[in-house]
This record gives sequence, structure tokens and C-alpha cells, in this order.
Amino acid sequence: MGELRNYLKIVGIIFIFALFTYFTSFAEKKNLPQKKKISVDYIYKIYKQGNCFFVDARSFEEYAKGHIEGAINIPFHSEKKDDYIVKAIDILNGAKYVVVYCDGSECGLSKMLAKDLLNAGLKKEKLIIFTEGFDAWQKKNYPISKDLSFQKALFSQ
Repeated sequence: MGELRNYLKIVGIIFIFALFTYFTSFAEKKNLPQKKKISVDYIYKIYKQGNCFFVDARSFEEYAKGHIEGAINIPFHSEKKDDYIVKAIDILNGAKYVVVYCDGSECGLSKMLAKDLLNAGLKKEKLIIFTEGFDAWQKKNYPISKDLSFQKALFSQ
């Protein structure tokens, strides 16, 4: 009788584990598609072709001091981040590419924001994470702006 009880306990534990695994697989967050590092020169080539959006994951204060020309700012640590994502997601999905960046390889904000954008409905094939970031862009003397008019127009509503 004791062996049967132990057997049923083991079967029950396996069953519960299987159910847990099954249901959590549906709730799994989307993984980032990009595994390889993309160079600043390649990102600049995409920039020059147009039909792309750049998303700056840094704080608004950093963005205001200078950002990739044409980039919008969705600060990862902002209380309004989710509202900004909702307002921007349709515009972003209309572009061929969405390049998300922060300061550079030591900064993980771009990867975290990219996951949030995917979970909000950004199409995976559009996403590029620019891990070299703003620092590498600035060192190459590629176009930088301090203009906030597009940012204010997009998110002021």
C-alpha cells in the first residue's frame, strides 16, 4: 500500500509539472530575434535608405542633449513608457526597420525596450538592436540632433 501511495505522489507531481510547463509556454515572452552584433556603419546605411525609425531608450534628458537625427525617445525607465509604446507601435510597424539603441554595449536598455516593443506587437522581422549605440554613432560624426518637435508632437496628445 505504501508503494502505491508513493507511486501516485510521483505521478501527481509529474502531472502538475507537465501542466505548469504547458501553460507557461503560452505566456512566454517573445525572444529577441537578433543574435549577431550589427556595426555602426551598417546602421548608418539603413539610416540613409530611409523608411526606418530609430528609437532611443535612454532618458529624456540624455535624448534632449543629443540623439540620432529623426529618432524618437521611449525612455525605458519612464513611468510613461507603456503609454509611449502604445502611441508609437502603429507608426513603428509602418516602417521597414525599427532600430532601438541606447548609449552602447554596456547599456542594456535597448534590449529591454526591444522586448517590450515585441510584446506590444512590433513585428519581429522589423527589429534591429543597435548595441554599439549612440556613443559609436557620435564617434563616427553621423547626423545628430537636439530637435524635440517630432517627439513632442507624437507624445503630447
